[in-house]
Amino acid sequence: MITEQQYPIQLRWVHKEILGSILKEFILVVFGYVFIWLKTGDDLSVKQQQNIFYFLQNNAVYLVLLLLASAVIYPILKRATFSYALEDDYLTVRQGIITRQERHIPYNVIQNIIISRNLDDLIFGLVTITVENASAGGGYSQPRGFNTTGQPGSSSNHIVIVGLQTADATALREAILAKMLANPDSTDSGL
Repeated sequence: MITEQQYPIQLRWVHKEILGSILKEFILVVFGYVFIWLKTGDDLSVKQQQNIFYFLQNNAVYLVLLLLASAVIYPILKRATFSYALEDDYLTVRQGIITRQERHIPYNVIQNIIISRNLDDLIFGLVTITVENASAGGGYSQPRGFNTTGQPGSSSNHIVIVGLQTADATALREAILAKMLANPDSTDSGL
């Protein structure tokens, strides 16, 4: 059995996610503050304007600490609760921070294995593997348009393994292809 012990998700992925979250939250706070500042001049009374700015000034430190804590804790929990294994008949993924989910994909339904790298991955020297299968669903469902690129786990008909070194990703793809060749006519459903 091949597990993430042989091809681990790099700690750099957690660092990348933390930095990305902090940057997104900083932009959100700046735009929110500018929006409130612009909006207060139009529709709110002087008393309402003073209340809003008083709240922001007195609670800004707590809001920033809350945002920073969530930006740091979520990627760590996401990584700590994600694991994968190449078993004899299945590719198994375990994930979930609040609700644990386990998904077994038979090798005979895997259709495509993609190694990709976006700009963030390029900066941090990482790659992502996406394993697409023939099922119409599985794992947990997400709203349409929800982007899971760069997030580990399973969704719909694909599994994403993020934060790998290029050599590890290539070796993992080869191991999955070897398992696919060894299990061409498996009738197991993965349930």
